[in-house]
Amino acid sequence: MDNFLSDVTVKTPMEATYSGVKIDGSKEYVVISTKDEYEYFANGIAIQIGDCYRGYIEFIRGAGEKDFCASTRKISLPEIKTGKPVEYVIIAKSVLATGCTAISLARTAQDIYMPNKLIIASVFYSERGVLELKNQIPNAKIYVCTTPDKINDEGMLLPGIGDIDLRMNVKPIGI
Repeated sequence: MDNFLSDVTVKTPMEATYSGVKIDGSKEYVVISTKDEYEYFANGIAIQIGDCYRGYIEFIRGAGEKDFCASTRKISLPEIKTGKPVEYVIIAKSVLATGCTAISLARTAQDIYMPNKLIIASVFYSERGVLELKNQIPNAKIYVCTTPDKINDEGMLLPGIGDIDLRMNVKPIGI
């Protein structure tokens, strides 16, 4: 949230002064995910931001590296109606194995919205996936949680997502 916050001082109804932070509502935010992650992971991020646009891209693919160059089945991305430039695009990708899906999402978002800042948020990831993102999308800020997983020859995380409830109880780190 450090990327979205600005300092604010307000007077309460009892005339007390309060200083804190708030989400900068003067900027346009877009949260993009895959269709599978649209209702949960992307929605969770969007709720924290508040007033933002959301969209998704549905890919024709299975899972793993053999489907690296999969084409899109459906793109459902919002049109920005205010005419203001997009400040932030947040790519919500809960699992980042090889990085290929996040790269596709980020490139599409950059082409359509030309954001000032691009953020990629993930929970489960491999070091290889992060390196691919850094190489392919060098201007993105990448935020991940926990420690990296290993990746197998098919491009799948090992040991897999596992017990998601236990693994979600972690603090994010910036890369």
